[in-house]
This record gives sequence, structure tokens and C-alpha cells, in this order.
Amino acid sequence: MIYILTSVCLAYIFNRSIANLPWIPNTVCFIKWLVDFLQQHMWNKNDSAIRQNVFGFLYVILVMFIVMIVPVILIIIAFFLFHGADWIVHTVVCYQILNLRHIRDTVRWIHTDLLNEDFNAARDELGKFTGHDSSHLNQEEIVNDTVSAIAVKSTEEVISPLFFMCIGGAPLGCLHRAVLIMADRFGSQHLTYRYFGITATRVNSFFNWLPTRVNIICLIYSAYLLRYSLRNAVRIFKRDHKKNGLNAGYPQSVIAGALNIQMGGQRNYGEHIIYLPYIGDAMQKLNCEDIIKANNMMYASSIMYMLLSLAVAWIVFGILL
Repeated sequence: MIYILTSVCLAYIFNRSIANLPWIPNTVCFIKWLVDFLQQHMWNKNDSAIRQNVFGFLYVILVMFIVMIVPVILIIIAFFLFHGADWIVHTVVCYQILNLRHIRDTVRWIHTDLLNEDFNAARDELGKFTGHDSSHLNQEEIVNDTVSAIAVKSTEEVISPLFFMCIGGAPLGCLHRAVLIMADRFGSQHLTYRYFGITATRVNSFFNWLPTRVNIICLIYSAYLLRYSLRNAVRIFKRDHKKNGLNAGYPQSVIAGALNIQMGGQRNYGEHIIYLPYIGDAMQKLNCEDIIKANNMMYASSIMYMLLSLAVAWIVFGILL
């Protein structure tokens, strides 16, 4: 446990302060390559819905097995090379799985573009950030979607990886990241893969169920620490947390309440018009500073979670020893 927690804590610190190092093989790039490679060999758009469901299930199982076994093999090999190499490899893999710095840098670029009234650049950055066609969004919709994405990613790409890495180290962290990538690539929002991606979407929702609930505690406390509207965060959470799927509405409702804003509404993503559920009350008009405030809540909640993990580990060790 000490081996894992010290490694995860150091990986968290590095991820906050250091960008990805290009001269180190990237774990996430390998997972994305694996996801794409197996998809090319296991998905056929001409297959029946039942066949796509079956192959989608087998596809998820195969990807999950490979991404768990590869880091184990690497750590074992490093262990026999020299003393401490296994811990270094474990820390590097955990550092690469976390996405905290990338989220921070991206939302700051969007914020800067909005301040400079460079809306095309902001739309491009938002499109890369969310995976949606953001070319038709106005300024308020850009802010709305950015804050909403920060809320969801605070669980999926920050708290959930930390949760699984604190339990099972780098192998479980890689497993979660692979499930998240598959859900993003082939999830229910992509009609082309609506049968093939069913399993990936459901497994991703299952994996994020408990971390989402833990993140709510951290987000609410972060609203208190940052002197945002704690009472409204709790009120909106109680009212709106079930409006947007199994998990997404939970962090969105807390952040919307804390910032006194409203998320959701009609969106024109390229050729598709999507109606997102309204979450929160429009007590204040959305502005680009809400992006920074949401980002601050994400950072504060991640610190709260790391401290909570260390406290739980300390209690467990105290009981066992």
C-alpha cells in the first residue's frame, strides 16, 4: 500500500507541474493505438446488431486484459533490472495516466482566446477538448460547454484514475483509462458505433459510479474553501443531479450551483442538434471567468481526494498494525 500511495502521490505532483515528456514512451498513446488497432479488426459496419454487440463485448474484454497485463510485465522486468526501477516505472505510468495538467492548460487557452475575442480559436480548442463540432457555438455556449466538460472530466480523468490507482496501482489505472477511451470513441453519442459501443459505455458508467459520488464530497468542500456558493451548490445538487445520465449530472450540478450559473440548452454540433438538460439556475450570466472558477474547483477537489486517500490509508494501517 505504501509502495502504491507514494508512487501515486508523486505522479500527481509531477502531473500538476510537468508536461508530458516526449522522450518517454507514452502509456496513453499505446492504449489509444491498441483501441484503434483492435477496432479495425473486430468491427464491421455491415454486421448485424447482435453480432456487433457480441464483438463489442469481446473487444472490451480483450482491451481490458491487455492494458492490465502490459504494465504488470513492465514493472516485473524493471524489478529484475535494478533495485527501485519497478517503482520508477510504476510512477511514470501513473503520471502519464492522469490528465490534470492537460485539462488545466486547455481551459486556460480557451479562457485566453475568449478574453482576446478570438472565438474561432476558442471553438477549435473546445472541439478538441470535448470531441464535439463546436464551430457553430457562440461565446456563452463556449463557456457553458467548457464548464460542463470540466465538471465531467474532474471525475472521469482526475478523480477516477486516482481512485483506481490508489486501490490497484498502475494496472488498474491503465484499465480505467482504456475503458474511458473506448467509451469516448465508441460510446452512445456516436451513432455509427451504437451497437458495438454499448458494452464500453456501460462499463465506463460502472467504473465511474463510485468515484463520482466520492468526487461530490470533494467538490462541495472545495466550494466552501474557495468561498463560492456552498448553500446553492448543495441545493442544486439535490435537485438536478439525476438530470444528465448516471454520473455526469452529479459534478455538473455541484459546479453549476457553486457558481450560480445554468448549464445545458440546445446545441448545434455541426449537423446534429442536441438538447442538453438544464442544470442549475441562471442567477448570474455566464462569463469566461466561470471557466477559471470551475478549473479551481477541479484542482481543489483533486487535492481533497489525495488527502482523503492518505487519511484512509493511515487509518487502515493503524488498524492492521
